[in-house]
Amino acid sequence: MVRESITAAKAQRRNLLVLRGLCASVRNRISVRSLWYDPKMPTKISPQNNGPIRIEGEFEIVDPTGAAFGLAGRTVISLCRCGHSANKPFCDGAHNRMAFVDTVVARELPPPKPKL
Repeated sequence: MVRESITAAKAQRRNLLVLRGLCASVRNRISVRSLWYDPKMPTKISPQNNGPIRIEGEFEIVDPTGAAFGLAGRTVISLCRCGHSANKPFCDGAHNRMAFVDTVVARELPPPKPKL
């Protein structure tokens, strides 16, 4: 039983995702965190072609001060990737009106640079 608790705590720390560099309008402003580790409902982040970043699962979105956005129980949201949303950091469909074009292709990232 104790071993399962330690594993869940480690998993929660590993699930901390910072969305830096994915979207100019969101850069350095938002972090997305899993509230708990649940292997039946993992958090999935999917950048959409010519559209937003879609987040599905159990998560929390906080501002730079750590204050949580009230998501009213939502388990699926979209974050603006085009920079034109009037409801940043959330998508309001402005990418369609602005003819935002950016195709997403999965790739391997290089290893992180060593910290000096």
